[in-house]
Amino acid sequence: MKVTFTDQAADQLTELVDYLEIEWSIKSRENFLLKLESAVEVIAAFPFAYPSSESYPDFRRCVVTPQTSLYYQIQTDEIEVVAVFDNRRDS
Repeated sequence: MKVTFTDQAADQLTELVDYLEIEWSIKSRENFLLKLESAVEVIAAFPFAYPSSESYPDFRRCVVTPQTSLYYQIQTDEIEVVAVFDNRRDS
């Protein structure tokens, strides 16, 4: 199934990737992007692989790294990532 990002999620992802490159390194950014790509592939192939969010039952939560999660919802013809969330913040 096709995976898309809402404008908000895309903005959050851009912010995170920029932060990783500026504050850590290009290698950190690239490592994160590889993990993200792998997570999106799993979501696309197995949309129900990740549990429903406790806080938002209509959304599923995929932990990409200990610091970052994707929240997504399964639509009729696509999977929509609605947030790229920093796990260190309160949900």
